[in-house]
Amino acid sequence: MQTILNQLNIKADVVNVENNGTISKYYLRLHPGAKVSRIENCATEIALGLKAYSKPIIRVITEEGLVVVELLTKPVDKITFSEVAWSIHDNNNTLPLILGRTHDGKSLIADLSIMPHLLIAGTTGSGKSVLLHSILTGLIISNQPIKLVLIDPKKVEFSYYTNIKQLMYPVVTDAENALNVLTDLVDEMEIRFKAMSRSSVNTIKDFNCKNQNNIMSHIIFVIDEFSDLMHMSKKIFQKKLCMLAQKSRACGIHIIMATQRPSVDVVTGLIKANFPARISCRVSSLTDSRIVLGCSGAEKLLGYGDALINSIGYDMVRFQGAYIKPEEIQKICECYKRSKISNIYNYIRGVR
Repeated sequence: MQTILNQLNIKADVVNVENNGTISKYYLRLHPGAKVSRIENCATEIALGLKAYSKPIIRVITEEGLVVVELLTKPVDKITFSEVAWSIHDNNNTLPLILGRTHDGKSLIADLSIMPHLLIAGTTGSGKSVLLHSILTGLIISNQPIKLVLIDPKKVEFSYYTNIKQLMYPVVTDAENALNVLTDLVDEMEIRFKAMSRSSVNTIKDFNCKNQNNIMSHIIFVIDEFSDLMHMSKKIFQKKLCMLAQKSRACGIHIIMATQRPSVDVVTGLIKANFPARISCRVSSLTDSRIVLGCSGAEKLLGYGDALINSIGYDMVRFQGAYIKPEEIQKICECYKRSKISNIYNYIRGVR
């Protein structure tokens, strides 16, 4: 890398290198007067010189005065849902999200209760929809007391889940009913806070500890392609959504939203402020990457599940999303429709 920097007249020193077999990270310290944009402009030449599998993702660690150049050095193996799902109960996550595997070989299962809301973006072919199904299916098999509220403007994405027992409402497919459901959830939040106040607690965990016979289920509100709702009823939708997001964590209501069009009029500053956890699969442009993650990089991802997560405990971690087949989703949902919980583990064991 140092030789290539010198050949490209990039005034920087390589101060550290990390290589896990799939990804190489080069930590550079710029000389006085040198610009990060010079490295960005030479991204293709750097990838060619190092015979990398993709263009580098370039990040700045301002507090350390370093620039990180991250390159994929070989093709990434596909990760199946069952490979990761097998370890879903190996941790103490309240609401485990099956995401995939990091490039150092570790299963990536995040906790939605900590996030506490999640924004996912990615263009067509990026793996965003598959990742969303992996997340939903993982929540279903987690055996946690949850209720799902699903908004599906495309009318086809969430059809698998039509009859599962965790649904709080039938799958919603039109904007008017979506706004009605959102209003209901704001009302539900207030009802829960009153119940918590009567029990002299301020979290859902403490409420459930004191009310074993009246357990309060976590509610997961999932919106696919929320840009459709923003375009149709932006002012009302954003106001109610942010009202819910600002307070709902304590009473166990969490939001997951996905879009393939992360423009500034969709992912507004107000929405970003209330969705600190974000995942980006491949997006169309540098601008889209900066809107979602606050930095460049997502525009250089490979697609097909290659993703970046920026959240509590995950500072811009690159991972390969778990791949789940449509027939796997159908079989798992069929098990939960019939309440045959043991079938889930037999199925995963068989696939594994």
